[in-house]
Amino acid sequence: MRHMKTFLRLKLYYIKPQQSCFYCLRIGRKKVKSIDFLQVIIQILILFIIMGIGYFLRRKGTFSKEGIKNFSMLIFEVTMPAMILVALAKTQSASFKDIFEIGVATVISYIFLFLMAMIMPRIVKAPKGSKGLYSFMTLFGNVGYVGFPMIIAILGKEALFLAALFNIPYTLLVYTIGVYFIISSNKGTNAPSINLKQFINPGIFMTALGLLIFLIGGVEGIEASNNKVLITIVTMLLDIASVVGAITTPLAMIVVGASLYGVNLRSIYKNYRVIIFSLIRMIIFPVIIGIGLTLLGIGSGVVSVAIVLVGMPVATATVIITNKYNGNVLEASEAVFISTILILVTSPVLMFLIVMLT
Repeated sequence: MRHMKTFLRLKLYYIKPQQSCFYCLRIGRKKVKSIDFLQVIIQILILFIIMGIGYFLRRKGTFSKEGIKNFSMLIFEVTMPAMILVALAKTQSASFKDIFEIGVATVISYIFLFLMAMIMPRIVKAPKGSKGLYSFMTLFGNVGYVGFPMIIAILGKEALFLAALFNIPYTLLVYTIGVYFIISSNKGTNAPSINLKQFINPGIFMTALGLLIFLIGGVEGIEASNNKVLITIVTMLLDIASVVGAITTPLAMIVVGASLYGVNLRSIYKNYRVIIFSLIRMIIFPVIIGIGLTLLGIGSGVVSVAIVLVGMPVATATVIITNKYNGNVLEASEAVFISTILILVTSPVLMFLIVMLT
């Protein structure tokens, strides 16, 4: 009854334009957290605009099916690894307490997501040829382009380094277990065989290099060494990686949009399997993780970060990897499209959950 009364007192109120954000959450008379909804909405709109560009270019004939596959290879083997390197190398250092708590939360969250990746294809009755795809979509959300801006909007920039630490396993798993999921369910004639070489790729190499830089103190640690040669080499490497990695998100969204060509967009919302899957992933999962971590005594900041990142829409990398390994590209593109729209519905649920638990 107490929680119901609290829920009824939950309200949004307008802030004067000169203040730092547009809306704030209040419970009773207590101000909980300022939230800039506009920033989140703008990020999502940008995604759809870039998707629309890809769709238009495919319709116009600028992109062929083979061209889409080539761009997917470019992203998978060049731009995404570069982005990963920069993200890891420039992750800020943290206190032992922060690292310990985010480490516990990360391990628990990814174990949970991995277990659900085994179960979700059965829950949504995924077709035999798409079971690995649904396992992939369960494990990997759109953390970078939607998750991080939402972290900033809800929790502030100071929480971004916790999000970066939470995201470290993502970069390692997507190039190993993620690749395995897509390949394992692809039984077509063009399906590549599973072998060790599939898991020795630029993504793994750049993840290892980025982790090495992070463990020795990141960019700040290297600069503190006063080794001019090392500083010059690392700075140049990260500058190149920053420029190359920066095109990952727009190029990936163009590929997603181009991959949607040929789909009847009016009927895409009748894909109830993807809709149900997305709602489970983006609402039920964060609820379970949030309650579980709170019961374990994890700090409210770390719990909030975990809730937001676990509740993200399907990762755009899904389309890139299914393109590369001849998976169900159409289903992957529809899932990215639908789940990204649904974030407008699920984000208030995430925010309410954060308020209730923290």
